[in-house]
Amino acid sequence: SSGRQLIRRIRTKNLHDPIASNYYPVINRILIKGAGETSPESPPLALAVYTDRPQGGSSLEQGQLELMVHRRLVRDDGLGVNEALMEQGVDNHGRLPSYKSTQSLMNGDK
Repeated sequence: SSGRQLIRRIRTKNLHDPIASNYYPVINRILIKGAGETSPESPPLALAVYTDRPQGGSSLEQGQLELMVHRRLVRDDGLGVNEALMEQGVDNHGRLPSYKSTQSLMNGDK
């Protein structure tokens, strides 16, 4: 969980909760590799996003990468806090997150 190594995740087809079952913790980076035919001369491309804070990440569709920067819940999620996740900003419309990331496009064989 220190972010020192990457863990390969496979997209699942969970019929009961297809989105939540495909979100995973992102400590400091997330990476997707291109699909399709490859050869030693042209390995698949990969996209890595290095984040400035832990978040949730997913690739719900082929070639898509999604990071959950800020989330809000109007009702309690039943996980022990017993309150909704509604952080209010100075305008009472919710907080706007500030976010920094670095992207890297590379050969997928590295």
